[in-house]
Amino acid sequence: MVWAIIKDTCELANIPIPTIREMNNLLDEKTYEVYDKGLTCSINQADSDFATPLAMRFKPRSVSDMSAFVAILRPGCASLLQDFIDRKPYTTGVPELDEILVEGSHRMIYQELIMKYLIWLGIPETGSYDIIKKIAKKKFKEPELKELKDKLLAGWVNRVGKEDGFKETWDVVEDAARYSFNASHSLSYAYDSLYGAYLKSHYPLEYYTVALNYYSGDETRTMKLTQELSYFGIKLKPIKFRLSQAGYSLSREDNSIYKGIGSIKHMSAQAAQDLYELRDKKYNSFIELLSDIKNCSVDSRQLKILINLNFFEEFGEPNYLLNASEIFYNFPDKQISKERLEVFHVNDDDVRPLCLKETAKMFSQYNKIDLVTEIVKHAPYHKRTLKEDLDAQNEYLGYFTVSGEQYRGIGYVKEVDTKYSPKLKVYGLKRGEMFDCKIDKKTFNKNKLNKGDLIRITGQITKPKSRLIDGKWEPIPDTSDLWITKYQVVNM
Repeated sequence: MVWAIIKDTCELANIPIPTIREMNNLLDEKTYEVYDKGLTCSINQADSDFATPLAMRFKPRSVSDMSAFVAILRPGCASLLQDFIDRKPYTTGVPELDEILVEGSHRMIYQELIMKYLIWLGIPETGSYDIIKKIAKKKFKEPELKELKDKLLAGWVNRVGKEDGFKETWDVVEDAARYSFNASHSLSYAYDSLYGAYLKSHYPLEYYTVALNYYSGDETRTMKLTQELSYFGIKLKPIKFRLSQAGYSLSREDNSIYKGIGSIKHMSAQAAQDLYELRDKKYNSFIELLSDIKNCSVDSRQLKILINLNFFEEFGEPNYLLNASEIFYNFPDKQISKERLEVFHVNDDDVRPLCLKETAKMFSQYNKIDLVTEIVKHAPYHKRTLKEDLDAQNEYLGYFTVSGEQYRGIGYVKEVDTKYSPKLKVYGLKRGEMFDCKIDKKTFNKNKLNKGDLIRITGQITKPKSRLIDGKWEPIPDTSDLWITKYQVVNM
């Protein structure tokens, strides 16, 4: 998928895919800021919750940096990871060995460097190659590892004169037996990553349009990609009748991406296409549109979802349209009893001018579109609330589009975890960003929150994260958690 995104982004941007040599010349600060700022969703090797913060700390600035970063993430380099990421000086304690391992800043981050280490300790070149092959295929067994360790320790003592320092280097070899990369593999993955970072930073509108389409079924990545858009000044426009197609589509005129219908839960590409084909027709009322929709592939559940997501905004607010669609689909085509009309909150005088035939109990020979349009005008409905909009977006999109300064202090509770101190995932409406927070259990129990609650936050503090050590919670230095101290559930 990585190269499919790269290829399609170049195609959408109307540029050729750069060669490796061309890419080397294109890489710049703008490219590397993708890693610095953590804008790494869908960027190979830096996409995960584990890798993203590491990339932000490491701040790669070259192809060789990125290749080393790819290698250091492997389990085989676990003992070397943290100091390397922070670019701290490192030595094996043996100047001669440091010189041999210079390509890895004295660390055995590649299989080739492990091979050099093995040869330095007396393993024949052919034998070292066999060991590397076993490491690459993860075929080492415990007895073989012990035998290798004994050989290398003997070689170390012969070279260094004492055992000091051997364990640190052996730990890397032992870890590498689980999983490590060779240099060419790391370099290939590094270029995969850098191509994505270059295109995301220089052609963001095209890149995000393509990536959102590829990950349309992945709610987590869709949310992450969506949250990155503001950095590039890109607006994600909600689905809209006449504008939205099956997939995400871009608008260079206003630097926007329109949501695709086909990616929404329970929707289909065919339903999206059928609705898009109606885009140029003029409709005097929503009922006229419903008459056309009834004859295409859009079913009642799909229609309800689209109405709830304000797809048909030009015809009115969602609750008004939900009421109108319910009346339309439940209204008979040819005749209706006067008794049943009472259900729709209309009287005979409202209906009579639109019917050609009337009996004591029935109205018939009417134009259903005209009649329902008139009935809808009189039908009661409650105005849409902010919470209803957010509930619908949460259920069908998995992310939110509502935001603005007018919502300062307002949050929507997306997730609640009460295993320890209650932990919440909240969507902050002011900035349109998701954030994690905690609430003291005593405070929470006085005013319990549930998924889907809309809250006004009036007090908050930050405290260090903590971990359980010997049955006690101990603070972790240089970390912080957001704690909500005062809040109330609101109806908006």
